[in-house]
Amino acid sequence: MSSSCADKDVASLQRDAFLFCLAQSGNITICCEFAGLEFGMIASWRDSDASFDRAVRDAFRQAGDRLLFAARQRALIGHEEPRFYHGEQIATIRKPSDGLLRFLIACHAMLAGDVASSPNDDSGDRPSYEAMQDRLARQIAALMAGDEAADAPASSEECQP
Repeated sequence: MSSSCADKDVASLQRDAFLFCLAQSGNITICCEFAGLEFGMIASWRDSDASFDRAVRDAFRQAGDRLLFAARQRALIGHEEPRFYHGEQIATIRKPSDGLLRFLIACHAMLAGDVASSPNDDSGDRPSYEAMQDRLARQIAALMAGDEAADAPASSEECQP
């Protein structure tokens, strides 16, 4: 096998590894490290290869679906919080997040419209899926950090990128 064929096979494997990781995590930097790629290479490939660009957008959507599922679980089922009595943990309770649930409900219609729209529709009339994913990730991180102020998005305007 020639060197250029081997290089092509390695690049193909790296792309596949990157896309798999991106669909799981939604994080380009981590996925570049996982696949052994330079960060700038992804932008170059996206600019020069329309099918790779579509695959990246699809992977982001898959990661977004996973993120929304995790947020939904946290909103409805909640997370365990320990309860103490005289300094000893005596129990745990599940604490769902009403604020996160309100946020998910407010964003649901826009997200459903984004997914239902044609992937080639770049009219600008709908919010960016990636922007909504980033906003939701920040919301979840703030909630996990115990920031109660982040637990109260009030309207669908907060879903706008």
